[in-house]
Amino acid sequence: MAQEDLRENEKIISLEVDGILLKGTFHDPGVSYPPVVIGCHGLFADRQSPKQTALARAVCKEGIAFLRLDHRGCGDSQGDFKRVTTLANRLRDLLGAMDFVKSQMGLRGKMGLFGSSMGGAVCLKAAMKKPVDCLIANAAPIDFTSVIDVLRKSGQHNLLSQAFYEENPVLVKDQDLPISRILVFHGHQDETVPVSHALALHAMCQEPKKLRLFKNGDHRMSSSQDQGIFIRESVKWYKEFLL
Repeated sequence: MAQEDLRENEKIISLEVDGILLKGTFHDPGVSYPPVVIGCHGLFADRQSPKQTALARAVCKEGIAFLRLDHRGCGDSQGDFKRVTTLANRLRDLLGAMDFVKSQMGLRGKMGLFGSSMGGAVCLKAAMKKPVDCLIANAAPIDFTSVIDVLRKSGQHNLLSQAFYEENPVLVKDQDLPISRILVFHGHQDETVPVSHALALHAMCQEPKKLRLFKNGDHRMSSSQDQGIFIRESVKWYKEFLL
């Protein structure tokens, strides 16, 4: 297992989905039966994402638990990345983690989701299957057309199997989504997922909802100023709907 800088209130957890052992880091706020947020990373990332780690630690201080999950084939989880990476499989990972948190960890209270990039798309799909109390999506695509184009131009398309490309790239299109209490972050200069995705997603979701755009923001949210705003507004959002 890769080395991880664990704090006193953080622990490694294991869960099984489809016979595959997944690893995660659980941030325990030290209160009885806390609400919990489950975080999903992007396509080539893992649970050690600095933004997600900072967010997890920030909400934990407010009495909200957070589970940072490594999807199959990523980080410390089992699975061959190229063979197992599809939107459907990552959705199964998240749904399995949601069930695990409630059944095995006994956290049956309020639940929120966080997803960045492809992780945001996974969270949207999950929220359409199982209602959640709130959701934050950062740089999330509503279809994979632009993502696939970037992969091909960068030469990274060979890192993924044909199954990834055979999935319907359209997640949602011109419809009202049964999703509310959603906060959407996106950068105007996102080179992977155009900002039009965030505008369309926000328009299709139900109130209460909020859209936060960063004028010079890129796909990775490289600006430390943007990152600070992201953490503050995300913590406020989770506190409003989970506490």
